[in-house]
Amino acid sequence: MATTDALGNIHDALGRFDGHIRTEQDEALTAPASPPIGELLEKISAAEARRLLPEGQRVQVLYVQRGKLTDGGDPILRTIAKQTSHQMIHVSDTDDRGVHLRWEGITASVDEATGAVVVNDDEGVPMVAYLPLDTDADALDDPQIALRVLKDRETATSTDRPAALDELAGSDVVGIRRAVAANQHTTAATLTYLAEHARDEKTQELIVRHPNVGRPVLDHLIASEHKSIRYQVASHSDADAHVLAPLALDPESSVRSAAARNANASPAVLERLSGDRDPDVRAAVAGNITTKPELLDKLSRGHGMVMAQVAKNPSAPAETLHRLFQDTTTGNQVRALVAGNSSAPADIRAAAVDDADDWVREHAAGNAALTTTELPKLARDSSQRVRRALARNRAAGSTLHALGKDPDDFVRSTVAKNPAAAPELLRSLATDEFHAVRAGVASNPNTPRDVLERLVDDLNHISMVARSSLNSRPQAEG
Repeated sequence: MATTDALGNIHDALGRFDGHIRTEQDEALTAPASPPIGELLEKISAAEARRLLPEGQRVQVLYVQRGKLTDGGDPILRTIAKQTSHQMIHVSDTDDRGVHLRWEGITASVDEATGAVVVNDDEGVPMVAYLPLDTDADALDDPQIALRVLKDRETATSTDRPAALDELAGSDVVGIRRAVAANQHTTAATLTYLAEHARDEKTQELIVRHPNVGRPVLDHLIASEHKSIRYQVASHSDADAHVLAPLALDPESSVRSAAARNANASPAVLERLSGDRDPDVRAAVAGNITTKPELLDKLSRGHGMVMAQVAKNPSAPAETLHRLFQDTTTGNQVRALVAGNSSAPADIRAAAVDDADDWVREHAAGNAALTTTELPKLARDSSQRVRRALARNRAAGSTLHALGKDPDDFVRSTVAKNPAAAPELLRSLATDEFHAVRAGVASNPNTPRDVLERLVDDLNHISMVARSSLNSRPQAEG
C-alpha cells in the first residue's frame, strides 16, 4: 500500500521513494518516467552508482540532502544491501528516502583501496557515499561518525605520514585497518600491531605481502586461523627457522610443503618433513637446495615424484645422480631431469647428449653447463624439439648463430626471443620471412633501437610489440 508524505512524495509499502522529489510548487505533478540507466551521460543516478558495487555487498549510504557537506547539511545514514545488478533491498527498519534521486552534472567514483563509492557534485564535493561493510559490526548509527570514517579511509589510503597510519591502525572499522595495511608507508611496528589484532583474512593477507613485513609480524601470523595466510608466511623469504618450525607441524599439507621449500628451513625441520606422510611434502624437501646430500640420497629411493625433485636438485650428490640416470622405473622421466641438472657430472652430460631418447636429449639441451663440444652436436640434432630447447638456452653462446639459420621456423623464432642473442644476430633475424621470428626480435631486449624503429612498420602485432619495446627503453639508448 502506497503512502504520501507532507510534500506529496509517494512511497510504496516498503517505504521506497518513487523517484521524483516534489516541492510545494509542483506537488501536483506526476513523476516522470526514468530513462534507462546510463542513457544520459550528463546525468547519473543512485542506481548507476550502485552498479559499481559487487552484488551482495552490504553498504551504508550517507546522504546529504540539504546541500554540500561544507554547508552544514544534515547527513542521513541508511543501511542497505545490494541483491541484484540494479536493485537495492532494505535491511534496516527505516525507509531509504532519497534512494532514487537523480542529480545533474555529478560523477561517481570508486575508491579501489576501500571499495567506497562516492558521488560528487559538479564541483567535486561529495554528496553521497556508499560505505562497504566488511562485517555487520562495521555498521554505524551516527551520520557524523560515518563522515569521519569516510575521511579516515581516505587518509589511510593516501597519507605518507607513518604517525597518522599508526593512529588509524587502532580503528574498529575493518576497512580502515585494511587501508593502513595496504599503504606502502606503514611501518614494521604498525604492521606488527595490526598482525597482533587483525583476525580477518584480507587484512592479514595485505600485512604479509607488505614490503616492510619482518619476523615480528610473521611471528603473529603463524597462528592465523586462515590456512592461506599460514601458507604465505611459510613461503615468505623473511621467515626464518624460528618461524618455520611450528609451520612444519601444521595440519595442512600445503603449509608444510611451503615450509619444506623455504631456503631458510633448518636441517632439523627438513629432516622431520622428509618423513612426512604426504609425498608432496617430501618432494618439497627433495627440491630444496639446502637439503643435505645424504638426505637427498635417502629421498631418491622412494616415491617417483620425490625422485624427480632430487634429480633436478643441484645439491644432489654425484653418486645419487649417477644412480638416477640409470633408473627406468618411471620411464625416462627421471633420466631426463638428471640430464638437465647443471650439477650433473660431465660423464652423465656427455652420455645424455648422445642418448637414444629424444626427451633425454631435449633436457640435456637446456643444461646451462654444456661445453663447446656438446653445444654444436645438439645444434645438429635430428629432433626439432632438441634444437628448440637449445635455442632457449641462455648458455648456448655462439651456437645461436647457427640455430638462427635453422630450417625450422620455430627454432629461429626461439633464437630471436633468447635474451642472450647478440645484436648483430637479431639484426639479421629482423628480415626473416617468418612473422614469428620478427615478432621475437621485436620483443628482445638486445635488439638495436634502429631495428625496432623499422619493425614499427611491420605487421600489426609485430608493430605493437616493437612500439612497446621502444617505449620501455631510455630515449638516449642506442
